Order: sequence, then C-alpha cells, then structure tokens
Amino acid sequence: SKIESLIKGYSVNDKFAMIIEDVYATDSKTYISGVIKSGKVNTGDILEVSGMSIDGIEVKINKILIDGISVNSAYIGNRVELIIYDKVDVIKGQTIATKNSLITTNSIETRIYLYKEDEGNNTTISKELNSSINISLWNTVVSGKIINIDNMIRSGANVDILLDKDITVDIGYSFKIIEDNTTVGVGVITKVN
Repeated sequence: SKIESLIKGYSVNDKFAMIIEDVYATDSKTYISGVIKSGKVNTGDILEVSGMSIDGIEVKINKILIDGISVNSAYIGNRVELIIYDKVDVIKGQTIATKNSLITTNSIETRIYLYKEDEGNNTTISKELNSSINISLWNTVVSGKIINIDNMIRSGANVDILLDKDITVDIGYSFKIIEDNTTVGVGVITKVN
C-alpha cells in the first residue's frame, strides 16, 4: 500500500498509545476507553496522559477490560476499557501512552502521498494543495497550514505542517489527508519539532 511505502525507513513507536475516546469518572475510579493504536498495555502499568495543553498526568492501570472481560494485557487493535482506581482529570481526545514516549507539538514534518483519480480521489487536489490542510490522526481531525509551500505539492513531497492545535505524536505515525469529508491522501510523520 501507499502508506506502507511512505513509512518504510521510519521507525514506528512500538510503545503503548491510545486516544481517549470516552471517559467516565466516579469519586474513586476513572474509566478510559478507546482502541489501542500501538504497543500493548498490562495491568499495573504506569502510563502518562497528555495532549490538549495538558502534559504528564501519571496514572496506574488497575484493571483492563475487553468486551467486559478482565484481562492482564491488551494489544494494538484491541478496544479496551482501562480502569484507574483514582479520580483523574482527563478528557476525550487526549492520549494515554507509555511515559515519555510521545511528544506534544503543533509543528510536524511529513512525507505525503496524494491519491490519484483512479484511487478514489475525485477532488481537484490530486495534483495541487493550497496552504490549508486537514489531517486525520487516530480518527481525530486537525486543521493546519503547510508552511513550506511552493506552487504545488506533489505526491512523495516532504511537507512541513503547522497545526492549529497541539497533538501528541511520534515519528512514523501515519495520517490521512482530508478535504470535504473525503480522504484524498495519506502521510507519515518524519520529524517532530
């Protein structure tokens, strides 16, 4: 696939990472759910919540549920509910990950591939992008500006992007390029600034 050829040569982080899709808290417990995007998580792991202007909230995973069943470990692709035996101030959209494994930034360097018409791109940007860009990383869409734009952006181009808000990422993470609710290309993060 196109994204696999883009990622080739970039080390994808194999440490645990998950976007928080839902969170519920009681006076004594916090329930965090989502799909594991990289690595694995074990009961007893000390992890870090970051993103959305919050960095480094340390949490201990006391229980892991998959489909309501308690397990000791969960892996990439599993939809999980992580239970923390404490009330923690976290919100949907933040990232929970292995401590010190991700960087929160709004400035990334990328390599992109724009789909051709026969690959499902029916928009006019298959050969050209203006300076605005929307990327979808882990089902979260973030807007930004391409800051090293010349006249045209071609597939395979190295593109610097300044995002409108901070995201929590690492080198090797892939993303979709979105225009008018349609995926028009893919990219991979090559450097985090």
